[in-house]
Amino acid sequence: MDCDVIGLGLRCLDIVVQVSALPRWGHEREAQRIAVQGGGPAGTAAVAASRLGVRSGYVGTVGSGPLGELKRGTLADYGVDLRCLVRRDAPEQQVSLVFVSDAGGERTFMPARRLLEEPLKVEELDRAYLTAAEILIIDGFHPQAALAAAQWMRQAGKRVIMDLRKPDGPLPTEAPQLARLSDYLIGGEGGLQALTGIADAVQAGKKMLEQGVKVVVETRGERGCLTVTREGYFFTEAFPVTVVNTTGAGDVFHGAYAAGLIEGRDLHSTTRFASAAAALTCTRMDGFERIPDRVAVERLLRQDEGKGED
Repeated sequence: MDCDVIGLGLRCLDIVVQVSALPRWGHEREAQRIAVQGGGPAGTAAVAASRLGVRSGYVGTVGSGPLGELKRGTLADYGVDLRCLVRRDAPEQQVSLVFVSDAGGERTFMPARRLLEEPLKVEELDRAYLTAAEILIIDGFHPQAALAAAQWMRQAGKRVIMDLRKPDGPLPTEAPQLARLSDYLIGGEGGLQALTGIADAVQAGKKMLEQGVKVVVETRGERGCLTVTREGYFFTEAFPVTVVNTTGAGDVFHGAYAAGLIEGRDLHSTTRFASAAAALTCTRMDGFERIPDRVAVERLLRQDEGKGED
């Protein structure tokens, strides 16, 4: 059976450590909680779409050994199709430490140095498998493979969502071309400015629309998100929740956004749907149900609508 949504990019193992303060050399620091869960933008987006009832697949690499099998399980256990997962005959290296504050859920990452030592190759892709899907989500990892896949999707008349990650440094060389190949460009604050050189998000979004992008979304955490289209722009407020762990919330937003588009929702409804899914993700530290299912998301949407009627 064909997938509706496919994520192509990074899937890693996140070792999540909840602390009151970061450790220092020579000073022992007790962790409130430690958990191992799946991470990575494209992989998490695929899981989110699957949890919301959309047939989803993931294309990326997986290493050998126990860590590789554990990583594979973080996708398979959620029903994500792995027919085109590429195995590497080497120990799994896509692992990251994630330190989460117990006061507000903010986090910082410490990825393995060899996180993407051997990226996915274009010749390892199955073009027919990819273009059978309606939406491809790319995150900038495996850039050459992502470029080829995005071009194939465009040629097939399908849609591409790009996760424009907030950069810690200069944007990857391929980022501008990947952005231009995208129909929906979605990312956190700082990404659009890094891509366009324009500080104002609305103007930066308009510049990307001129280059062929159809919809630009800038997510702003607890301050909601901005959507820019050729018809204008609008803001979507964030859902007020008790935040425990913000890790992966943006990635879930992408997967839920894709699910909303698959269902034929309009942009306002799709953005609220994705915002609700992302907000619920922040309310749990870890566990199978950290990424919400459709029942939980629809419940939050109804609760929010009910408040407006009071």
